[in-house]
Amino acid sequence: MNESGAPSLPLPVLALATLVLLFPLLRAYRGEPTTSGRFLLIVIWLRLIMQAFHPYTYQTVGGLSVNAIVSLGVCGVGLLMYLPRLALVTRLWGALFVCAIIAISGLHNDLLITTVETLLKWGYFFFIFLALVQAIDESRDSSIVRRLIWALAPALVFQILSVGMGIAKSGESDGSASFIGGFNHEAVFSILLVASFFIISVAPRIPFWLRAALLAYCIVGLFLANYRTSILAVLPLVCGYVAFAFPNEFRAGQRTFPWMITIVGALLAVFALGDFASTRMADLQELVASDVPLIRSPGEFTAGEADIFSGRWHLWNVYIEQYLQGDEIDLLIGSGPDSWESFSFIYAHNTLVSYLYEFGFLGALGVAIFWGQMLLLCGRIQSPSLRRQLFFAHIGFIVLNFATMPLWAIEGLIFYGLLCGLTVAATAPKRQARMAQVAPVSVQPPPLPPAREHMR
Repeated sequence: MNESGAPSLPLPVLALATLVLLFPLLRAYRGEPTTSGRFLLIVIWLRLIMQAFHPYTYQTVGGLSVNAIVSLGVCGVGLLMYLPRLALVTRLWGALFVCAIIAISGLHNDLLITTVETLLKWGYFFFIFLALVQAIDESRDSSIVRRLIWALAPALVFQILSVGMGIAKSGESDGSASFIGGFNHEAVFSILLVASFFIISVAPRIPFWLRAALLAYCIVGLFLANYRTSILAVLPLVCGYVAFAFPNEFRAGQRTFPWMITIVGALLAVFALGDFASTRMADLQELVASDVPLIRSPGEFTAGEADIFSGRWHLWNVYIEQYLQGDEIDLLIGSGPDSWESFSFIYAHNTLVSYLYEFGFLGALGVAIFWGQMLLLCGRIQSPSLRRQLFFAHIGFIVLNFATMPLWAIEGLIFYGLLCGLTVAATAPKRQARMAQVAPVSVQPPPLPPAREHMR
């Protein structure tokens, strides 16, 4: 499991592409009527650009990296903007419980700096959440969701450039390469592609042909990024869109031909996934088919078993063994934020396993409760298609956490902030009209035709 960074795009190409991408962002910024929406556009776009410039933004200034300084600035501005609305985050009581355990564990283990850094990352999540809900509240519709595509566009554009220039990250045991747009790591980049798929699939007023093309590119981009976890995680989102949102792109009498195209596309996708599984998923199939215990002493692993799933299975057991060696307090609240760095140079690649070691049983339980809370909250969404689509999106995010750690990366927390923000916005009766594609779903007369029901 190679954790080395990837080569960035050449600086002249990167600078020119960034300048070009700035123009559509500014257009989206000028067209967005709400301050919160503009805040969202800037914060997300800036984060992606900084990741593309990682050879420079990872440099330290006064003991802090440029990334950390900007993150402090974003959270500071967010606090000033949303101080009057902070009570809204109590809707996410599961996340607040997790943050409380993080603080308790960090203070108990005298890890003040890493505790602040971890809570700062969660600050991104809360302010993204607040900004999206506020933008939908202040506007007459959910058009901010469509404009977010421009904020996420750098990932798609930079990947095209990296493919065209042959700039990829190598290091997988099977010799495959990852085209990740000059970003530092394929996990972060692929999380952004899954987030892009989600936003494109729910954005309002996008022509079907354009939406289909963009969604198809996100899938192709995930295969080019070559990160198996994200390919598995996007499958529930694909199912949610095809099963519950795709039919609403057409009127009832116009769905035969699109369904035929979908069936053909699904068959082609099955063949493509089968070929992919035979090469990149072979060790995962071996793990599932094996009859050995999933949790056991790392010393009992054979050399072949230690390489299964890029070493993740072995790594998870290393973390679990380290966790079980702690005292009673450690078992309850863990060893503190980023304490894994004291015994390993590789992070756990599993959110629950990492939280178990860092924040103990309560930390892992808190994350599971938070995920469960959001799944249950989906049940309160009035629109059936949107309710099911968001439910499947949450399932996809949870899958993502089982072999990587989106809650450790700011990009993953941005993705989840958008997902939770849309979920909460869609549950409030006064926001139902703004979340509908054409007409309010909360208004009874006249009833919506089936083809116009979901939030596009």
